[in-house]
Amino acid sequence: MHPNQVVRVLANYRRSKMIANEQRDQSKVAELSSLAVAKGFNDTGPLPAQTLPLRKWKISGNEN
Repeated sequence: MHPNQVVRVLANYRRSKMIANEQRDQSKVAELSSLAVAKGFNDTGPLPAQTLPLRKWKISGNEN
């Protein structure tokens, strides 16, 4: 196989993988947002606690 062919095959593989991941993510987002709507959360309303980042807020200048 010619080196250029290898590069092309890899690029096509990566592209199809990326598209598949994007479609999977979009269906996941759709699933989660419909779940959120079913639970009564809307785009402007409060977020469920689970979606908030689980980290302690650091006070600036006191990271250590």
